[in-house]
Amino acid sequence: IKYGVIAYYFKYYVGNELLTGQYFIALLIVSIFGALSTGKLAEILGKRTLFIASLLLSAFFTICFFWLPNDNLSLIFVMGCLSEFFAAMMPTLFFTMLGDSADYSEWKNKRRATGLIYSAGTFVQKTGGGFAGALVLVVLASYGYDGMDETTIAHSLDGMILLMSWLPAAFALIAAALMAFYPLTSEMTEKITEDLAIRRASL
Repeated sequence: IKYGVIAYYFKYYVGNELLTGQYFIALLIVSIFGALSTGKLAEILGKRTLFIASLLLSAFFTICFFWLPNDNLSLIFVMGCLSEFFAAMMPTLFFTMLGDSADYSEWKNKRRATGLIYSAGTFVQKTGGGFAGALVLVVLASYGYDGMDETTIAHSLDGMILLMSWLPAAFALIAAALMAFYPLTSEMTEKITEDLAIRRASL
């Protein structure tokens, strides 16, 4: 959602669309460090705990955008980068946890469904991306935004701020609540790995 509204945010709210490219580059650099730190943090905290923590922290820094003044570029970049650092952990964890799900499926059903699980995960990601892009347009339209009519810009700024703050944060908070029910804790995945190793050795 945020990626879909960044260009609007910098062009109309900040008033400098040239900063959009610099902001994307900053997010890209920070996301690399976020992804690289995921493995070590997952070893310490566990994948489920880290996933929930990354969702909550990313949501917190995202919500801060609601109160950021448009002339404080330093805070805009800092909050954006902090949010992106934790958000970058999610796709990394997501795909490793799909592997855990494949192990769980084999452990429970005695047959492996890796292809099905990964394809389902990819489908969900693509669907979510399409939904997010559509939601950006729906929200902007609900605030009367019309790119061909400059008189509609002032009324749609509140929608752009919501799309940069509360709306994406709300989805992150919902996801964090749902992840609390995710059954594959570190202890359980270790047991599954051990049981599968013994089962495969006996074949």
